[in-house]
Amino acid sequence: MIFMKRKILLFPLLFLAASFASFECAKAAVMEDVSFRVEDGITRLVLVLSGELPQEIITDHNRALVSFKELNLSSSTVEKLRDFRLPSGIKDFQVRKGQPGSLEIDFSVKPEYVERLVLPAVPPSAGKYRLILDILFSAKIEKTDQEGKKEAPEVSMPFIEEKMEEPSPPPRGFVETAPPIGQRSGIVPFVEAFYEEAKRAFEQKHYKRAFVLFDRYLQKNGEIHRVDALYGKAFSFYEMNRDREADVGFDMIQLFGEAISADSTHEKALEAQCLTARTYFILGVTKRASDMFEELKKKATTNRDKLCALKGLGMVKIKNGEYIEAVSILNDALELEAPVDEEAELHFLLGEALSGAGAYLEALKNFGSLLELKPDFYLEEPDVVKLIGEAFFALRDYQSARDFLIWYLNLDDQARENSMVWAEIAESMLQSGKMELAERLQNKIIVEMPDTEGAYITLLRKAQYLEQKGTGGRFQAETIYQDLSQKNLPIPLKEIAFFRWADLKRREGKIEESLDIVNRFLSTVPPSVPVDDFLVLKSKLLNEAVIENFRQKLYSKVTSLYETADENVEWSIDALEAIASSYEKLEMYPQALVLYEKLVDSGKKSESLYLSIARIAYLLGDAKKAEKYAQMLKEAENLKEKLTMLARIYMERRDYNAALAQFESLTRLGTLSPELTLLYLQCAGALKRCDLVSRLADEIAFGKEDITDSMKYSALSQKLECYRNAGKVDEAIKVAGEMIKLASDEPVRCQTLYLLASLQRRNGDMKETELTLQELSKCKDPLWKKVAEQELAFMKLTGNQSR
Repeated sequence: MIFMKRKILLFPLLFLAASFASFECAKAAVMEDVSFRVEDGITRLVLVLSGELPQEIITDHNRALVSFKELNLSSSTVEKLRDFRLPSGIKDFQVRKGQPGSLEIDFSVKPEYVERLVLPAVPPSAGKYRLILDILFSAKIEKTDQEGKKEAPEVSMPFIEEKMEEPSPPPRGFVETAPPIGQRSGIVPFVEAFYEEAKRAFEQKHYKRAFVLFDRYLQKNGEIHRVDALYGKAFSFYEMNRDREADVGFDMIQLFGEAISADSTHEKALEAQCLTARTYFILGVTKRASDMFEELKKKATTNRDKLCALKGLGMVKIKNGEYIEAVSILNDALELEAPVDEEAELHFLLGEALSGAGAYLEALKNFGSLLELKPDFYLEEPDVVKLIGEAFFALRDYQSARDFLIWYLNLDDQARENSMVWAEIAESMLQSGKMELAERLQNKIIVEMPDTEGAYITLLRKAQYLEQKGTGGRFQAETIYQDLSQKNLPIPLKEIAFFRWADLKRREGKIEESLDIVNRFLSTVPPSVPVDDFLVLKSKLLNEAVIENFRQKLYSKVTSLYETADENVEWSIDALEAIASSYEKLEMYPQALVLYEKLVDSGKKSESLYLSIARIAYLLGDAKKAEKYAQMLKEAENLKEKLTMLARIYMERRDYNAALAQFESLTRLGTLSPELTLLYLQCAGALKRCDLVSRLADEIAFGKEDITDSMKYSALSQKLECYRNAGKVDEAIKVAGEMIKLASDEPVRCQTLYLLASLQRRNGDMKETELTLQELSKCKDPLWKKVAEQELAFMKLTGNQSR
């Protein structure tokens, strides 16, 4: 490869300036519009110009100066400038027409930075562009160059002044003269004379004359050499129009078809089939060409026919983008013995296939072999120079890439309209550190070749570079992405533009804006386009949005993001936990439980997760599931809640012994809440543990001041019930007396008075019973009043009334 590079560079290699000079716009710059606007604290000046680009742009602490070789103003701009209002921070705005021309902006406030950007006009028009100056007066940003040093305040874009010589044209060969007609040896029939003359003309490469004579022979109904004449006519027509297949290809195919139909076993039949297939390929009928090459491959017996078939199949595979298959086929072709020209072309095709497959080093080796075999091959096929340049570009040898691509532009005039080549040259300069020259060339591509693939790629590259320059650069990068989003870009470039734009917004923390950009892209691409990268980014954005909104306690927003997301979104464990917790906070327990269990199924093991499931299951009445997950809690900080939940579950299940064990464990952890103590008391009462009931009731009724009378009453009622069932009437009477004091309202007090009277009668204390019933008769409720009166009457009747 080193030898190849040294040998190629012996040929005339032109520098950029000669090519670039033809690319320059000679028209004076015309300012067609001017406007200021302020956005996000950045003052933006937008100039719409046509013609040449600025010669230089200089900025310092006090002003910005944009210089032109010549500057004119449109009539509408002149009118606009008369009433032009300057924004805050701009002291003066002066435009000087003529040669040279300039635009000068004086600042009243020292700006932190001034950034420039060149974009196509809207709508795009060749030679017309927007020059944007972004001025920030408040942000504290330091720009640095690639080495970390502060940039000088002056930034210029000088015009390229190098001059180059045009290459001398290659030799064109010689012009043949037609030999005289006739001069036969021997005597032949009159009609056969046409065939003999046609054959002689073909051998002498007078193909037009041969074609006419073969045709004349066939028209005269020559029979002896009719098949040979058909083949001769077809091959003569092919040689006459070797470089015009695209124009007369179907005529060629018809002539070869007539010859093959007359005799498919003719010695020239396979060669005719090869040329027919090749013509189909040139005409774009790829499938038919491929089928014919495959058929020829099976029939071929000579190296010539085998080479034709393999080379043709290689060309078809390259065109179809099947580069690996093409490499295999062309390597097989190179195993065959072939003329130098044929071998050189095979190396060219193999190099092209290897480049397509990404094997650039191997491709360069093949291009080197090609130019060793045929050093002037690039004159016939300038694309070899472009492919070499692109291979070096892919290998990041930007100096070599630039040299070869510039050489290519000087070899092929039509190549100068190839925006992609210019874009690769600009990128090579950028990577080689020639920043000003690269920017100059990038701006020319954007202005002179708008709405081309090269311009789009240049803009994307420019945006990527601007993103690294801080706030001002990111602001301008976003402007580029917004511009490109409105273009009808090829799908690969559209993906890059939208992806970078969305990712830029994500890195700025503007998650919702980033999501909008992703959704906008996904809504505009055909279903057949793979969008895996965007789906991954969308999943990432949704996960970040969920976690951020959960952190801000925006639980409804979290659940809304989850419910409106596509099914193919991949949720992270943290995001799912935030969504489940949000549902729980919103008391949407069934949805929360589904997600919590999904987290468990995914393999997440967490005490907090088990606790949440246990709580929600208990609230939803699924005691079995609540018990299962409560039993899984092992950490000390969750033990109290675990025991509480199990106690409640066992109480509901009336498994009082199991509940009692939980309550006893709870008491060892510390004081129970009043509500829990009441439940503990109920458990002890169900087990007829009066000693425990008495202790717990007294603890509630007399041990704590912050307990309501209602709770104290409830505790004492449990104690009373336990004493009554145990036959301890005296103790029960005392408890009832305390309960009357705690009765929260008259109905409860009246009911307790009746209970007390019943206990007193049971204990044989008629006097106290009578007094209690008399108190009961004072109740406002007529029911209790009547009950008391009837009880007193009955006592009087039975003689049990005290005197």
